[in-house]
Amino acid sequence: MGAAPPADEPVLRIRGLVKTYGAVRAVDDVSFDLRAGEVLTLLGPSGCGKSTTLRMIAGLEQPDGGEVWVRGRLVASAAKQIMVPPEGRKVGLVFQSYAIWPHMTVADNIAYPLKVRRIDRDTIAAKVADIIRLVKLDGLAGRVPNELSGGQQQRVALARALVYEPDLLLLDEPLSNLDSVLRKEMRAQLKALQSRLATTVLYVTHDQEEAMSLSSRVVVMNHGRIEQIDAPAAVYERPATRFVQDFVGQTIRLRGIAEGDGTRIRIGGSTLAVREAMRAGAAVEVSMRPEDVLLLSEAGAGDSGLAGQIVEVTYYGDRLECAIRIDGAEDQMVVVNAEKRQSVAAGDRVFLGIDTARVKLWPI
Repeated sequence: MGAAPPADEPVLRIRGLVKTYGAVRAVDDVSFDLRAGEVLTLLGPSGCGKSTTLRMIAGLEQPDGGEVWVRGRLVASAAKQIMVPPEGRKVGLVFQSYAIWPHMTVADNIAYPLKVRRIDRDTIAAKVADIIRLVKLDGLAGRVPNELSGGQQQRVALARALVYEPDLLLLDEPLSNLDSVLRKEMRAQLKALQSRLATTVLYVTHDQEEAMSLSSRVVVMNHGRIEQIDAPAAVYERPATRFVQDFVGQTIRLRGIAEGDGTRIRIGGSTLAVREAMRAGAAVEVSMRPEDVLLLSEAGAGDSGLAGQIVEVTYYGDRLECAIRIDGAEDQMVVVNAEKRQSVAAGDRVFLGIDTARVKLWPI
């Protein structure tokens, strides 16, 4: 037998992963590590390469370049012509379509990975009973999938992936077929289950809330490449690229001109004092999160605010949304939230107080 991998060896290590389909590079030089007990999420729009990356890690797609290592073992290499099949990688996989067998009971579906590994009957029974309790399917062992709700079916798929204690659990959009209420409930259950088992997870989603709430780190992908790898808070608060800022969360964008030492930005008839510096005279895009903008009185605006006029107010139940035209920049509008108790109406003069420490500048 080979030597055991070092204790600090990542559970998953991928280097320079490439996958092409004709002239399209679906995955383009992707590299990252995944450590034991970590939840790493591949986040991005449809077609960005996140599911293709997961499928190459699972052994369902063959890389055209790069390498995949699981627990210090090389399981895929284009250059060395190594391609270990999925069953040889000790990874669990859950798809959005569940992929559970309709003719099998819940218990038989969960037991299947253990049976193909020739585990003895008593051990299978004990493990299946344990995992059924863990995923809260008590009393449902004898049912078939068409007798289960969508959330219960997803828990069967999750239990089947976990029952043989894989080194790595791969989850490909596992909650996307559920309605919004059940999705939120399953997200909380999945987080609690991962925390209890300390399972190492690679999660694929286009849903930002899932990525932010479940992940230790987030890998933001776009056109097959990685834009940023960081903790959820860092991805949101300190986006590395304009794409990351626009994709993760909502963004208010305005155009301005840098003045003086480059830390004063003129937008229409107002000036913002910011922390970042740009070349004086440069045209810049001023980006900020909606929660960092508040409706203020005129007295509170100063050089941390913008004057404007409300054009439209929309009621959303839990909040009001105000569309505001900035003074001196008639072609620029911003949409900010106000508490529904605030007395605001179209035509009102308002001032936007901005947390300028959180403003991000991009050259135009």
